[in-house]
Amino acid sequence: MGVRLRGHLIQKTVLVALFTIAGCSVVVSEQPMPIFCDPNISNVCPEGLFCLCPSNAECQCLPCTPRKEHCNQKDDDCDGNVDEEVDPDGNVDMDGDGFGRCRSGDARVADCDDSNPLIHPGLPESCNGIDDNCNQQVDEGLTQDSDGDGYAACQDGKAFDCNDSNSGIHPGAIERCNGQDDDCDPITSEINTCPEGQVCAIPRGGGEPSCASPLDCRFFPCPKGSTCDETNNRCVGLDCRRSMNCNRGERCDPTTGACILPRRDGEPCHRDIECESKRCYPRGVFRANVGTPDSPGICARPCCSDSDCAEGFYCAASTSGLRACLPGTRSMPSACSHSRECPSGQGCVLQSNLIFRCAPPPGNGGRATLCDRNETCRSGLCATAFGLIFHPYCLLPCGSAGDCPDAPGRPWACMPLVISTPSSRSQVQVCLPVIGRELRASGEMCGDDAHCREGYCASLIDESGATGGRYCSGTCCSDRNCPRGFLCTPVYRRERSQWEMRCIVEPQWMMGR
Repeated sequence: MGVRLRGHLIQKTVLVALFTIAGCSVVVSEQPMPIFCDPNISNVCPEGLFCLCPSNAECQCLPCTPRKEHCNQKDDDCDGNVDEEVDPDGNVDMDGDGFGRCRSGDARVADCDDSNPLIHPGLPESCNGIDDNCNQQVDEGLTQDSDGDGYAACQDGKAFDCNDSNSGIHPGAIERCNGQDDDCDPITSEINTCPEGQVCAIPRGGGEPSCASPLDCRFFPCPKGSTCDETNNRCVGLDCRRSMNCNRGERCDPTTGACILPRRDGEPCHRDIECESKRCYPRGVFRANVGTPDSPGICARPCCSDSDCAEGFYCAASTSGLRACLPGTRSMPSACSHSRECPSGQGCVLQSNLIFRCAPPPGNGGRATLCDRNETCRSGLCATAFGLIFHPYCLLPCGSAGDCPDAPGRPWACMPLVISTPSSRSQVQVCLPVIGRELRASGEMCGDDAHCREGYCASLIDESGATGGRYCSGTCCSDRNCPRGFLCTPVYRRERSQWEMRCIVEPQWMMGR
C-alpha cells in the first residue's frame, strides 16, 4: 500500500536484491517511484527537486536547472509554469501584426519584437541590420555578391549594390543614359551622361532613353504652330517673326525665326540672343589672348570686381581685356579696376601676369607722374602710350571715364592700352590724356572715332543687320558705367584685332507672351 504525505500519494521504494539463479547474476538496485505534486503548494518536493508539469502529464518532483524562460513549451525556470514570462498576458499581440510574443509554445512563430508591427515571423528580410523575420539571423540572403562585381546588395545594414543581379550596376559605376541607376546614388541617368549639347531623354512614344538634341522632335514636342519633320527630326512650319507665337519667356530669333529659351549665366552659347544676360563671351579669351565672335562662348555678365558677381561666381579678368562673372571660386587676389575696390592698405596693382589685382602699392607715383620703372608707381605700371604721351608716366587703372577726372588744361579718359613684356602681352584699361577733334561722351551721335572722348564710334545695327547711325561707345567694366539703355558688352574690333569692353545699345528682341 502507498503512504499519503500532505494529501499526495508517495509510493514505496521497491528493493531489488542481487542473487544468482542458475549461474546468472541479477543486479539489485533502488528504482525511485514517481513523486506527484501540486505546483500551487510550495515546498512540496524534496531538496534538489522541483514540481514540474510536462504537457499532458501529471506534475512530478523532478530535477531541474533553472534558466530564463523561452518560448518553447517548457518550464525553463522550474516554477511549474510554461512560457509564462514570455507571454504573461496569454499570448497578447501588442503591436497588431498578427503575432504574439509566444504563439502556442512554438518558438518558430514567436514575435521577437511585439512593439514593432514591421517585425514578425514570415516577413521577407530587409537590409537594415535587424532580424525582421525573427529567425535569429540578420540580413540573411542579402550580404553575398550574387553578380560578382565586388559589391554585395547589403553591407553594414545599408543597401549597397542596388542591383545584385547585374554586374554593370554597383556603387561607383559610370552612369549611362539607359533609364537605370547605374551607380546606385540613387539618381537615374544624370545630365552628364551625354555629349555636350545633348540630353538623356525618353522618346515621346515611349521606349528606352537615349542621348538626343533638345531640338530632336522625336523626343521633345514642337512649339505651337509647327510639326515634326521625320526626314530630319526637326520642327518645321514655325517662324516667330510672322506668327509671334513664342511661349512666355522665349525670344524670337530675328535671324532664324525660331523661338529661343534664354540660357543662364555659366551655360554655353554662340550668340548674345541665347543668353539671359544678352551677352555671350567668347570662351577662349579667358584661357589665352585668342578668340573670335565665332568661337563657342559662355553666357556671363560684366564685372569690375568680385562684388559685382552673384554667389558661386567670381570676377575673371582676361589678358585680352575682357571681364566677366564666371562660375567658380577665384584662386588669386580679386581682380580690380580701381583702388577703391580693394581692402584698406591695398591698391589696384599690375601683377606679373599683366592683370590688375588688389595688392600693396609698390610706389607712390600717381596719375601722370614721370617714372623710370614700374616700382615707382602705386599702380605698378610705368608706360608710354604712343600717340598720346611720349614719356614714361605712371598710369592708373580704370573701369570707365568716371575714374579719370580731367586735369588742368587736359581732358582725360579711360582707354584700352596694350602692354607687353618679353614673355607676355596684355590689354588693360587705364587713364590717358585725350587727343581728338571733339570730346563727345558715351551715347552721343558721332561720325568717326575722333569725335568720341574714348576713341570709338560704334554703328547702331538693328535686328535686320541694317545700320541706323553711329554713336560714341565708352569703355566700361560694368553696366553701371554705361548710359541708360546701354549694356557693358565685349566688342571685337576687327581693325585692331582686339577685344574691348564697351557700352553698346541694349538689344531688344521680341519676347513670347
